Amino acid sequence: MSNILDDFKDHLVAKGVTTPITKSGMAEEPDDAIALYEYGRGPANKVVGLYPKGLQVRVRATSYATGRALLQTIEDELTKIGDEFNQSEYAGGIEINGNRYNKVRDLGGVNPMGRDEKDRIEMTQNFEVERTT
Repeated sequence: MSNILDDFKDHLVAKGVTTPITKSGMAEEPDDAIALYEYGRGPANKVVGLYPKGLQVRVRATSYATGRALLQTIEDELTKIGDEFNQSEYAGGIEINGNRYNKVRDLGGVNPMGRDEKDRIEMTQNFEVERTT
C-alpha cells in the first residue's frame, strides 16, 4: 500500500501539475517547487476503516503571483475529491494507487511563510484528508 504523499504526488502530476513535487522536504532547486508533508489529524476509526490524515502543501516561487496561482490550482484539484456539490467525477471520492480517499477539505486557505534566503516566496496550505482502505 502506498502512502498519502505518493498518492497525492501521483494524482497532481496526472492532473497536469508540472512544477517539481518532492515529499517531506523542499529541494534547493528549481526556484518554483512544491513539497508535500503528512501530519496527524486525529485518531483512526478502525471499526469503520476511517483514517483521517493531514496534508500540507508547501510552495516556493519567484513571485507571490506565481506561488499563489500554483496553490490555487492544487486546492481546486484536491477539494474536488468528495465534494458532492461539485458535479466532478470525484464527487463520490477517488481511488489512487489502491487507496480510497473519500474527501479532501481545505483547512483555512493560504499561509504566507515569508521569503527564503534566496528571496523566493514561500507559502503553505493545509488539507484534511479522509481515507479508507
